[in-house]
Amino acid sequence: MEQLQVLIQEKYKGSPLLIGLQGMQGVGKTTLGIQMKKLLSQLNIQFDSISIDDFYLSYIDRENLDKRKYKYRGPPGTHDYQMIIKTLSQFKEGKSIEVPIFDKSLHNGQGDRVGQKTIKCQVLLFEGWFVGYKSKCLYEFKQKEKLLQLDGKDYDQDLEVYINEQLKLYEPIWEQFDILIQLKPNPFELSLKWRLEAEKEMRIKTGNGMSDEQIVDFVTYFWNCLHPLIYNDLICDLVIEVNKQRQYKVL
Repeated sequence: MEQLQVLIQEKYKGSPLLIGLQGMQGVGKTTLGIQMKKLLSQLNIQFDSISIDDFYLSYIDRENLDKRKYKYRGPPGTHDYQMIIKTLSQFKEGKSIEVPIFDKSLHNGQGDRVGQKTIKCQVLLFEGWFVGYKSKCLYEFKQKEKLLQLDGKDYDQDLEVYINEQLKLYEPIWEQFDILIQLKPNPFELSLKWRLEAEKEMRIKTGNGMSDEQIVDFVTYFWNCLHPLIYNDLICDLVIEVNKQRQYKVL
């Protein structure tokens, strides 16, 4: 955390500071946010964090999306990106912001908005699995297609090209960041391993949860939408590699 503390102290000059955090499912984005809160409280800096998941479209609006493309919520196109841009702009202006509250348990797990919360802070963390990803050209898909592994499932280039176009709508959001941090699992397949482990623990504790087969289908769908081998090399202010023992290493 020392490098992160130095980075924030260099960038924070009293005006609102917006930090973007990219990390695949299960890599530890929430844990890092908690650590940042403790760190900044020691520096008497008001901190809060929000997720791109807070800004999902309503259940009704998502029902109108193309189900052939949007098997699950989460990829670009399932959020109110205009609301995100407006909300983060208000934060950068020093205003309080209203953030939607999204209950993922509603509508048999499809989720829906249930209100909003007010946030006022000096440093805001905005995290998500594709935060900071930039759209690519078709040539990059063609060059890497043979390398893409989806755990035995077929890679659908048409899906990735479609989601890549939706990604362009989010790029104005990334432009507002003062700092971009990446939590990068090495290898990226650890994301699937950690998701399987987390779901197994949930099944043991609650008796509910997705099966291993469902988890594989879930995670590989997101790899197909925005494959790590194509998108995961970000230009960041700080890249933190996470190995299979969940040890951090600043690159």
